[in-house]
Amino acid sequence: MSKSFVEFYSKNDISPVSQDIVDLNKHFQRRESLFRSLGLLPAFISGKSVLEFGPGSGHNTLYMASLKPERYELVDGNLKGVQETRERLAIYSDTKVEVHLSLFEEFQTDTRFHLVWAEGCLPHNSEPLSLLDYISLFVAKGGGYVLSTANGISYLSEILRRLFRDRFFTASGDVHEQALQVTPYMKLHLQYLRGMSRPVEDWILDNIVQPLQYRKLLSIPDVIASLDKRFDVYGSSPCFLTDWRWYKDIVGENRGFNNRALESYYTSNLNLLDYRFEFSPHSQEFGKKLEELGSQSWDMMCRIEKGEESVWQELFLLLQELCAHVEKSAPETSEAIREAMTLLQSGHPDMELNHFPQWWGRGQQYLSLIRKDN
Repeated sequence: MSKSFVEFYSKNDISPVSQDIVDLNKHFQRRESLFRSLGLLPAFISGKSVLEFGPGSGHNTLYMASLKPERYELVDGNLKGVQETRERLAIYSDTKVEVHLSLFEEFQTDTRFHLVWAEGCLPHNSEPLSLLDYISLFVAKGGGYVLSTANGISYLSEILRRLFRDRFFTASGDVHEQALQVTPYMKLHLQYLRGMSRPVEDWILDNIVQPLQYRKLLSIPDVIASLDKRFDVYGSSPCFLTDWRWYKDIVGENRGFNNRALESYYTSNLNLLDYRFEFSPHSQEFGKKLEELGSQSWDMMCRIEKGEESVWQELFLLLQELCAHVEKSAPETSEAIREAMTLLQSGHPDMELNHFPQWWGRGQQYLSLIRKDN
């Protein structure tokens, strides 16, 4: 884990990333569905080497270990998370498993791995692009790199929920007490999030209470721009990639996989704004403008959380512009954003809400990439 997360987790002796695995078969089905979207055949992990960054408390590692990689190494900087991961993986005695207690940027090995996995640990860092690039160095030629992303579009619903906390509650003191303050409100919202598999308090600690004002997001275009020379996009979850070219035409040094991925992304990124709907393709210009507005919303949230009270008015103007931009294509989403804006402008925490609680973005996306032979 990087220093950004470790400071918060270690200081408060928490690892707020647990998953509901009471029904282990259901949990494994979720993970298999993710693998399918990313183009990873579970059987192909067997006998291969895997390096995972940020396993948290190890809930998701159980599936990877069950696929019997020949070598499975994990890296995390939070002692509590490392201890819990080691305990969970102890049942896989027939797999060579090693869990390293280390910050990501300090981890070193001469080994290059068939698959490098970085889930839920690059966005919300102070320098995610540097970590993205550093971790990529451990991927073997022809190997895979899987990581998760988040941007201002997919995370806008969480941004406004963080600002709800900022507007009406204190952001200091014991983190568990902070979480307790907003639990009745967030619990109401989270009941509308289908597939929610994390404890409510864990989600609140990680997404609402954790200080993020000096952190950055990491978008899919950011990843592609940073890794373009050494990696090709392979798969995604949700799956947005479309390429109708005949495979026999895809030859040469630059086969255009990343350009195609960006085209597909910018004509479909409205879908990141609201997980309840599947929107029709739109123009790249529309998508790029939406991306810009989403990025600005994150920047404004960070400035507000640094104490710049004057930014609230800028934020409300931005949200009005964003609503106008998406209203024709996503009227229900626009209505939810306007209600959230009314709540933040002049409301009370107990204001009756009819649209905001039901609205959630597709907060986290996944990309799989293949390292080129260069």
